[in-house]
Amino acid sequence: MEKFLNKYAGYLVNGEGINYLINNKCDCCPDNNRYLEINPFNKDNISSVSLDICIGRYLWEFIDKKITHFDNANDDIKEFLDKYTRRYDLVKDLGGKLVIHKDQFFLLEIFEAIKFNRHVSGQILGKSSIARLGLIIQTASIINPMQKQKLILEIKNISPITLTFNYKDPIAQIQFYYFPTPIEKHYQKYGRFK
Repeated sequence: MEKFLNKYAGYLVNGEGINYLINNKCDCCPDNNRYLEINPFNKDNISSVSLDICIGRYLWEFIDKKITHFDNANDDIKEFLDKYTRRYDLVKDLGGKLVIHKDQFFLLEIFEAIKFNRHVSGQILGKSSIARLGLIIQTASIINPMQKQKLILEIKNISPITLTFNYKDPIAQIQFYYFPTPIEKHYQKYGRFK
């Protein structure tokens, strides 16, 4: 069992470990040898076991309220979203304010560009302070090794009140997992939204 765990298990990384992954490289991953790249990086966003991530510049909202359903057998998710959502620039279009009304749903880009190599994966979690306001964050929370695109959050306001946040405000957090053996089935090979 110990041999199996050493080869296949991922280990939750604490705050000190996050700093290590950012500042070090491995020799076995020539396609992306730095364990973790975060740009811009704010060391104050690291807690004991996670990294706060902030509200980015772009968000998407469904624009055609007449669309009543998605059929996985007939619709391609990426094409469906491209056709039926509108992108907003939080800074230019909305004055830097993210206003989320009751029952409103958005896709939201995070501020930080984060790149993972084959040894590192992550999981997005909400922040308890924001969750208590009724904002649900990221229902699809797993980040696979070799993820290189800007991360997109799914957010929904389930509270009876309107919530307002600002560009670059912390809105969620990521926990990181380290795998001693590099992952072969990584996001650049198998991910859908590359």
